[in-house]
Amino acid sequence: MSITCTLHRSEPAHFQCDECGSSLCDECISLRETSGFSGKNRDYFCPACELPARMIGLGNVLEPFWNRLGAIFLYPLQPAPLLLTLVLSIIGALFAGWGIVQLLVWIVMVKYAYASLIHTAQGSLRAPPVTWELINQNVLQVFKQFVVFAIIAACVGFVAPFSPIAAVALIFVVAACLPAIIMILVASNSILQAVNPALFVPIIFRIGWAYLLMYLFLLFLLGAPTALFAVLPVELIHPRILFFLQLFLSQLYSIICYHLMGYVLLQYHEEIGYSVDYEYFAANRGGKKQLKAKTQEAELATGLALLIKAGKFQEAIARLRPAILEDNPDPELSEKFFQLLKMTGEKSKAEHYVIRHFEVMATNGKKQKAIELFDEVKRSPVGAPSGKSVYQVGIWLQERNQFKKALEVFAYFTKYHKKDARAPEVYFNVAKLLHEQADNSAKAKQILQGILKTFPRHELVPQVREYLAVLA
Repeated sequence: MSITCTLHRSEPAHFQCDECGSSLCDECISLRETSGFSGKNRDYFCPACELPARMIGLGNVLEPFWNRLGAIFLYPLQPAPLLLTLVLSIIGALFAGWGIVQLLVWIVMVKYAYASLIHTAQGSLRAPPVTWELINQNVLQVFKQFVVFAIIAACVGFVAPFSPIAAVALIFVVAACLPAIIMILVASNSILQAVNPALFVPIIFRIGWAYLLMYLFLLFLLGAPTALFAVLPVELIHPRILFFLQLFLSQLYSIICYHLMGYVLLQYHEEIGYSVDYEYFAANRGGKKQLKAKTQEAELATGLALLIKAGKFQEAIARLRPAILEDNPDPELSEKFFQLLKMTGEKSKAEHYVIRHFEVMATNGKKQKAIELFDEVKRSPVGAPSGKSVYQVGIWLQERNQFKKALEVFAYFTKYHKKDARAPEVYFNVAKLLHEQADNSAKAKQILQGILKTFPRHELVPQVREYLAVLA
């Protein structure tokens, strides 16, 4: 059963944190890049506890091979393998009687098919490009595979004189184990390990029924060209063209077979003991976007979500506190901090922090949230928020025609911020609200006269006099 991401249940997890138990997809993992003498290093951390996370086997991430048989079948039709197959088939058909040419064609094809297997096993679903280095270098890989086949043939030849039936049985057993033998050869690069039954037999059982499914598909692929030519009117086809078709189809099916074995090796790399370079896998991603480092804000948000989901509210508060202590913290983080204080039952701390939270909301233009917080601000036992924030909320309420609430906020302002530079403006607004909305002109006059008396040199004095004249 595949492991899914703790936060994104529809996504398979790529990493797991042994400290907190979080399962993380690419969207959640914290990637940190550092530069050193050996180049750029990429390390993966859990955003919740900020400790290194380990990679889950890619079999948990990859689509099972039986769900993508169509894509596997189309693999050799990519430009590079298709062009190579055409060229080799043409050369082979033109020099049909030249044994050395046929051998070279076979070596080049096996070399490319083997490269496709390795390329796929490392995590790339794109066919490798045809280059001189790919064809010319590491010919020893083909030789090792030939040696493995020779050892198998020698074993069968050794048994045959003693018991033909046992030899036939051995052929069937070895044929069934051959994909596992090739995969071990790729994983270990050792002939002795590849032909060791103590290694390849357990691997077959570790992969389980999926190995049988792969083997049946390989049998189908190997028998497909023969079945095709059995129904074709071969007597009507020119021998050279027929030979070209045989070469072309057999090479295509060979590439498919090796690609399939490479994909199974990738999918079950942990069971087989094959080490996959995650950096290479992440860079190729089978056509998906490459994993990139996230911003500190994004990492913090993910870490908080994981901690909250796990019920670790105190740890979440501790992670948030440094960000909250900044001069102007992010309003969303401030809201999370405030809600966490409530969720943990720390009423006293919540009553203290609501003042700061109210200021953050007002400063960042979060009108609705600041308005909603005002009732809690009034109940707070620790003084009052800044005059600027209270004044701003009063103006927002006035703009929304919530006049009673605006009067309440302005009254709160006059109680705690009488010496604030905005006090004359607040008193003037209160007077206008009392006259225009509360039908209390007498109280409005009293406030206006108080402005003239207390702030005789303020720039609002001319407007106050004009308004008083209207009320007279």
